[in-house]
Amino acid sequence: MLMLAELLFLLTSLALLVFLVILGERFRLHVQKGWYVIIAAFSLLFIGASIEFFDSFDQSSLADSLNAPLIQIGVKYFAGYAMGLLLLLVGLILWAPTVVASRERYLLRIKNSERRYRLLTENASDMLAEHELDGNFSFVTPASTLIVGYTAEELVGHSIYDYVDPVQLAFIQAEHKRILESNDPVPVTYQFRHKEGHYIWLESSTRIYQPSEEEEPRILSVSRDVSQRVAFEENLQKLNASLDEQQRRVRLLYELSASTELSIEEQLEATLKAGLENLGMELGIISRIQETEYKVLHFYPESSGLSQGQIFDLGDTYCSIALNAKDIIAIDEMKSSEFATHPCYKAFNLESYIGVPITVNDEPFGTLNFSRSGPRDTPFTDSDHDFVRLMGQWVSRVIEQDNATRKLIQSE
Repeated sequence: MLMLAELLFLLTSLALLVFLVILGERFRLHVQKGWYVIIAAFSLLFIGASIEFFDSFDQSSLADSLNAPLIQIGVKYFAGYAMGLLLLLVGLILWAPTVVASRERYLLRIKNSERRYRLLTENASDMLAEHELDGNFSFVTPASTLIVGYTAEELVGHSIYDYVDPVQLAFIQAEHKRILESNDPVPVTYQFRHKEGHYIWLESSTRIYQPSEEEEPRILSVSRDVSQRVAFEENLQKLNASLDEQQRRVRLLYELSASTELSIEEQLEATLKAGLENLGMELGIISRIQETEYKVLHFYPESSGLSQGQIFDLGDTYCSIALNAKDIIAIDEMKSSEFATHPCYKAFNLESYIGVPITVNDEPFGTLNFSRSGPRDTPFTDSDHDFVRLMGQWVSRVIEQDNATRKLIQSE
């Protein structure tokens, strides 16, 4: 039993000695005061423990040598145990300030890390937020005031669902479920109600994380205001759609101009029909205006109740507005416009109108106009304006060509 205890003491001394050597090399402890003294102390203790273990063997020449008084007193007890313990005490005393300084440096690093984190969160342009798994805010950085108008205190405890656009509720619920099921960051772009009442577009990168083993998992989100980007993308989409529409309409006018097999009347009728279909209007007219007389030259559809050559007083038509403006005029809803008292509105109750003056041989001739009884579902666009202008120029060229042909026939 005694030999087992001596063996354990020997092995413990050896293990501590090896551990300290490896630890010193790993963390460069050999550059600190007291480390070499502690290594020397454990070396002496190891020597003493070795003698203690091997001198216990009976009938052994090694045991007889180790049991000599000089070895026992001078080496084992004095050099091994006494000097080893003394050096261990001295080493610990020398190493203590280093340990204290290391602890202070560690605490300082923690304080600096906390201060840096606080500065980052307080000055970050993005809003960092922590949510419970049900979507309730549990932490928000001060950037929330700049982005959504609410302070962190106003958001904490409230659910994200209290601020999202109700129209996007189903979308947000689906994304919420995807976040809970994913191990990777999930980007979400959605509308968030600003404190002032309007909605802004937020882009959030969200993911599940666990602050510590003792705490429940939570949702971490980093959000930024992307309203300008979304508006730019929407405008770009509208522009692309407008360009596509313009190209389609230009091709339509080209096809009309290339339809040489059609008579003048058929070309103008096809032009009015194309205008109605592309603009969503009900009535198209090409008029001849002389002084205060407004004459219907061509119209579409035939079921409109008009007749070719029918005459109106110019002041009773919306075209008087276009002639006065000397440019295209578009009215989405007459009753809410500045022309609500116009005689034409009282007489015919036409709610929407778009018309452009046309010239023939550089002289005022009349108008190309489209109207309908109901207001526009969507306002007239710049693309609509350009389309009607091009149609007006096309009608002018057709009438000029027809007049030239008639003069040529008469001269023959």
